[in-house]
Amino acid sequence: MGEFTPRQARYVANLLRGMSKQEAARAAGVATSTIYRWHKQPEFQRAFSHAVDTLIQEVYSQLTALMPDAVRAFHDGLHHQQASVRVLTASRVVDTVLKLRVDVNLTERISQLEQQMLSEQGGTG
Repeated sequence: MGEFTPRQARYVANLLRGMSKQEAARAAGVATSTIYRWHKQPEFQRAFSHAVDTLIQEVYSQLTALMPDAVRAFHDGLHHQQASVRVLTASRVVDTVLKLRVDVNLTERISQLEQQMLSEQGGTG
């Protein structure tokens, strides 16, 4: 079952639109007992996980494309006539940069830990 059947595809599409399992099943014309059976099947789980990953990648790509506009909005806010808008924008810029720094630090630390684990496994194996 590397791919979805037509009924599964309708059900999964509804899930990815934000419906609950029961709503998605009803909209796809599938019994809830059937969808619970599907969710227990490893092949369905893999295909569903792939569908979710694909959707996340598409959303990420769309958001990435908006980054220049977001930076321009920050720029415009920092040069706004009203001081309150400039202060609020500056605060958000600082918060965003600090959060990004934390994310980068965590990513670096995780990478270092993974490398350390790999070298320890290689040394004991």
